[in-house]
Amino acid sequence: MGVPFVPVRGLFGSDLLRTRSDWKVIPHPFNPDEEIVVCPALNPTVALFHATVADHQGNCIVPGRQEAMPMARAADAVIVTAEEVVEGPLSPRDGEGTFIPGIYITAVVHTPYGAHPTGVKGLYDPDLAHIRLYAQMAKEGRFREYLERYVYGVRNGEDYQALVGIGARA
Repeated sequence: MGVPFVPVRGLFGSDLLRTRSDWKVIPHPFNPDEEIVVCPALNPTVALFHATVADHQGNCIVPGRQEAMPMARAADAVIVTAEEVVEGPLSPRDGEGTFIPGIYITAVVHTPYGAHPTGVKGLYDPDLAHIRLYAQMAKEGRFREYLERYVYGVRNGEDYQALVGIGARA
């Protein structure tokens, strides 16, 4: 969004102000009797969102995620993976969640089950068994093995769906 910093409320009394030297307490610019915390603005190179639906112009609907729009505006590039890609054009009335206009989107990738092993409300539930597997492998120092099998070793979406057993639920 091009701003150098953002004001943040609710941090007074927490340990965060002791551990973050880049966060500053300053006089409130509109009420000098009050102090406010300011943090450097995030300026991500790339933002990645998973949408329930997107169209070919990049318009998309991201479940919940009210912070999605400011993040899309702040990023140099925005990639959207989508459960479904439609001809469109989509509008804010076409789904439940945060609508992001295509003007902010760099690329849309059709990715059914792209939120797995987490879920997408109304489409599929979290895969708790797979989440437990992920946590167990990470705890045992086998995170690289997990990545090789379930991330780097997968050629396409159909292979992944077969590997984790979700294709039959479509």
